[in-house]
Amino acid sequence: MIRFLLVSAALLAALPAAAPPAAARDAEVHSRLDRVTVYPDGASVVRLVTFDLPPGETTLVARDFPAALDPRSLRVEGVGGGVSVLGVVAKTLDAEEQPAGADALKAKLDALRLEREGVQSRIEALAVRKSFAERYARDVPFGAGEKETKIPFAEWRQTFSGLADEIEAAGRALIEVRERARTLDEAIAKAEQDLRAKPVSRVQVRIDVAAEAAAKGTLAVTYSVRNARWTPLYDARLTAGKPGGTPSLELVRRAEIVQRTGEDWTDVALSVSTLRTAGGTQAPEIQPVFVRFLPPPRPMPAPARAPMLKQSDALAERAAPAAAPPPVPANEVPVSEREAQAAEGALQVVWTLPGRVSVGSGEGGRVLRLASATVAPDLSVKVSAAIDTTPYLQAGFKHAEDAPLLPGRVALYRDGILVGTGRLDLVTQGETVSLGFGADERTKVTRTLLRRDESQSGLVSQSRVERQEMKISVRNAHDVPMRITVEDRIPQSEDQDIQVELASGGTAPTARDVGDRRGVLAWSYDYAPGESRTITFGWRVKWPADRQVITATPRR
Repeated sequence: MIRFLLVSAALLAALPAAAPPAAARDAEVHSRLDRVTVYPDGASVVRLVTFDLPPGETTLVARDFPAALDPRSLRVEGVGGGVSVLGVVAKTLDAEEQPAGADALKAKLDALRLEREGVQSRIEALAVRKSFAERYARDVPFGAGEKETKIPFAEWRQTFSGLADEIEAAGRALIEVRERARTLDEAIAKAEQDLRAKPVSRVQVRIDVAAEAAAKGTLAVTYSVRNARWTPLYDARLTAGKPGGTPSLELVRRAEIVQRTGEDWTDVALSVSTLRTAGGTQAPEIQPVFVRFLPPPRPMPAPARAPMLKQSDALAERAAPAAAPPPVPANEVPVSEREAQAAEGALQVVWTLPGRVSVGSGEGGRVLRLASATVAPDLSVKVSAAIDTTPYLQAGFKHAEDAPLLPGRVALYRDGILVGTGRLDLVTQGETVSLGFGADERTKVTRTLLRRDESQSGLVSQSRVERQEMKISVRNAHDVPMRITVEDRIPQSEDQDIQVELASGGTAPTARDVGDRRGVLAWSYDYAPGESRTITFGWRVKWPADRQVITATPRR
């Protein structure tokens, strides 16, 4: 057996050696941005690479990919008959291979700063020149020098004419140089911003392909970047219309897109998706929690008493509302915004913006309109009487769309006037949305303290008792029925020795512990036009006479 192998080896050695496979050649290619999908915590970018391949294996080398890409996310697909993709890899470029980027920006910034220093020296020299001429004109002709060196009176006109020309020329030159300084300051600020926000380092992407025959086609290279996001924004526009009319509410979805990937997205097909790509893929495991006795604390020296702070109530100044937009003439068509096309899937919603869009790197947020919907809201009024008797107008509606309303800021407009901003929490299909639209001038609410006293009771076990009674008056001055909800509160006990009772004989609340807030009461009624109601309530607090109690609002 061994001999056979030796003979076989000898025979094989005598055979002519097979030609080694031809090494894949490198082909330099350029890519171009085509489309971007932005997520709440990242983005997916597609670049297109066109190729013209000979038969055999070729490595396409593109040196214009951003350094911020995630190499693990590189994927390649494309169109081209008889072409197979063998692999793809990202490789950091050497310093000499990097395109003119940070070094060029820094050199430009240094040149601008050097020129700015020269301009500043020129400003100082011109200022001295002008100041000298002004001083000479003021002092020399009549008050400086010996008697024999003074300017004769007959020559003063010629002297002052020359000084005036000198002062005027220095002033004009100062204006020009200071304008140049301002221009340089702006250029320096822009260069500093570019240097901070636009790192231009690149990586090369090497794509190994094999072609059965000469072929042309296009490859789509997809990769992920993390320094990008989109945030939901909303416009809520309530139109109450004329008295007795039907109100309407338009809810406009917008996306604020921010990216700092180091490359500008210029003229791309842009989409935004609700899918989160960086928040983990499964729920974390809950670990057990143990309860133990706390060891006795070490004695500490008594701290020095701090001076008591004087508390004062501050009333927030209300900003004057913006002027209402002018009405659009009947023969003119208002300018409209383009909306995105929504594609709703089982697990995400993707909005594709119309046309091509550009978003610069590090240039702040770009706000784009996604979609809008108009609903018929239910108007109501809410008053938090324990804090403020100002009635606030609210509009509520049931969210009917499949696409959820993601958390985000909402700008609130009332009859075309911006009245403030709020925030939307996550709202899914079928849930109710309630938005506030500022103070309601057609509802009047007053809160009056009717009684407040403190007494002591008991012979053996003495107790102290405090009683308070309130009256809340409500009037609906709208010319339509209006649901008005008044909220107030009574204290809550956190000790078994402190007893709190709602006083009997008052107006029974329609809801208690509203929104899981202990002690918060609500009286919600439908008020007819012009109707008034009076709400009375009170409470009784009882505690041991040898103890002191405090009333405090829990921290959120």
